[in-house]
Amino acid sequence: MRDTLFRGKVYHYGNDCGWFYGDLHHYYNGSFYTIISSINDEKFELDENYVDAGTVGQWTGLIDKNGKKIFEGDILIDRDDEGGGHYPVVFDVKTGSYCIDNSYYKNHSHLVNMVQFFGDELEVVGNIIDNKEMLPKEVAPGETDTSPDGLPF
Repeated sequence: MRDTLFRGKVYHYGNDCGWFYGDLHHYYNGSFYTIISSINDEKFELDENYVDAGTVGQWTGLIDKNGKKIFEGDILIDRDDEGGGHYPVVFDVKTGSYCIDNSYYKNHSHLVNMVQFFGDELEVVGNIIDNKEMLPKEVAPGETDTSPDGLPF
């Protein structure tokens, strides 16, 4: 059996309290998720942390070249790309696998198997929650791109 692990970010009164790792529990209406990080079987106690549902990601089962676990929502870098391309890790429901989003605006229109794309050179450099600046800017219809080189990032 493979290990499953989730992570999620806790915000307390608007303050970022960091990432928590463990099992995932959904509440009945989907409004909250909790990460159960430890269980005391003797006392039947759980260490639960309420996490922002938009930050929850599952471990892909893969580890990058530096020994770091790769989670859904992490950003991988392609060091062979001249610009150091950044690729978010997403789950593709059509293939039932974790992929990288290789589309221009990172809108899931071109998903690629991340192991086939990177081979052994998978490297996590951030995540889509803490490092939004690594992702391209989407330009709304009718607006003009103001970046100096015309690229979305």
